[in-house]
Amino acid sequence: MAITLTMGTTISAAVEETKRKNERSIYIVDNAGILVGAISQGDIIRLDQFKGFVESIMQLNPVYVQEKDLHTALKLMKENRFFEIPVVDKNYKFLRSLSIWELI
Repeated sequence: MAITLTMGTTISAAVEETKRKNERSIYIVDNAGILVGAISQGDIIRLDQFKGFVESIMQLNPVYVQEKDLHTALKLMKENRFFEIPVVDKNYKFLRSLSIWELI
């Protein structure tokens, strides 16, 4: 299960949630649930301190796949060297994270 957080969440809270759920990626959504950013495990590991808010370290405009185009997910994951990719609906609302293990 993917971790979804909203902007305004502290980096330290994001780290705790990542440890608690043992997940690799965090998806940042706005108040309407629209995907606005992503934070990888690597992004967190590279930090010197866990201060500030998730929006200061998130990758804007993350690569995603729309629910109707799941057939393109494996190609996108290979091209970007991802183990998982966010799935959004036609309005870009985050639905779930799709693991490469679900596709091979």
